[in-house]
Order: sequence, then C-alpha cells, then structure tokens
Amino acid sequence: MDAPILISLAVLAVIAGTEIVCLFVWKSPSHKAPVAAIIPVFPDFQELGPALDRLRTLILCGSCPVGHIILLDYGGGEAERELCSEFCRDLGEAVVVAPEDLENFLSEIFAFVPEK
Repeated sequence: MDAPILISLAVLAVIAGTEIVCLFVWKSPSHKAPVAAIIPVFPDFQELGPALDRLRTLILCGSCPVGHIILLDYGGGEAERELCSEFCRDLGEAVVVAPEDLENFLSEIFAFVPEK
C-alpha cells in the first residue's frame, strides 16, 4: 500500500479509538451544572404530565445536566399540584415556586443580588 493510505488509516484508527474512549469509557461529571430549568404550570395544562415524565427520564438516566428544576405555579389546579408534588418527591432538584417568589429563589440558588 501507499504511504498516504497507511497514514490515513492510522489517523482514522486514532480518531475512532478516541471516540470510543470518550463515549463509553469516560464517566460524565457527577456534579450538576449550575443550570435551572423553569417549567410553567398553568391551570388545565394537559401536557404537564408527559413533559414531567420525559424530564424525569432524562435526569434519571443522566442525559440532562440540570441542577435545579423550578415548577413555576401560575395557579395550577389539584391535578397539576399532585403531578408537581410527585415530581418533587422523585427528584430532589425540583421545587414549586410562585411567580412572585421567583426572583428571591433565583438569587438564593445562584447567589446573586438583584438590582433595585
């Protein structure tokens, strides 16, 4: 074989080996990123259950690096409150917050002082 072909094969082998190590051997960091997901909870929000189930699955399998999940309660009904409380029981990162308390909550978790 020609030298350029051998060099190309060697480079491809190194790249493939690096990808395998990165994808399957290296562990993702165990700490959560300083990222917050805010999910609004409205009355009669039909898609809340499926959305929370998808998010729960992503977080539990480690595909979502969210450190805080804020369920922003805009007057959800009894069904929405039950879904939110179940979600918060399953995941310690989740909390229900009223819209008027959001600024204070964000300043606590991200340690910034809001401008007056």
